Amino acid sequence: INRYLYAKLGFQGTETDYYDPRNSFFNEVLERRTGIPITMALVYLEIAQRVGFPMVAVGMPGHLLIRPDLPEVDFFVDAFHRGEVLFPEDCQARLRQWFGPQAAHIPREPLGARFFLLRMLANLKGVYLHRQDLDRTLAAVERMLLLFSDAPFEVRDRGIIYTRLGRWREALADLEYYTTQLPTAQDAP
Repeated sequence: INRYLYAKLGFQGTETDYYDPRNSFFNEVLERRTGIPITMALVYLEIAQRVGFPMVAVGMPGHLLIRPDLPEVDFFVDAFHRGEVLFPEDCQARLRQWFGPQAAHIPREPLGARFFLLRMLANLKGVYLHRQDLDRTLAAVERMLLLFSDAPFEVRDRGIIYTRLGRWREALADLEYYTTQLPTAQDAP
């Protein structure tokens, strides 16, 4: 898979403009042959599925890895870094490097399709918000709420975006919902 994906097809993790919204659109990633960890993992997983090699995605804090879905195999693949193979010790060392000696354990639970959609939408939300593109930020949040309609933090964020867009009634409804659901949240006042 590594030879085919990286050497033959020329895929690579993006190093230049990590926060380009195109990195979260699968069609753009396929066309440009570059992406962020989550989209590169999706490409890798799709190829693995087509050749009959069972693999799943696992979320490491701040990164996404994939691993064979076989009980006797214990390694991970970093699709963003050209299919680098990592053993549990390597992952733990990275976690300690990033988060200190009390770093969390290496997750092993497979992530489903809803996770991928939510994470890619969260990436787009952050990119568009950083660019002050409120209409596209709102579109990303609304799609996130299609997946998880009762997510209070996303409802709050939509309310804040509505406020910035001057859509007062919608803003009020969302912010009231948020403070009703989480009355003791730090930002509730």
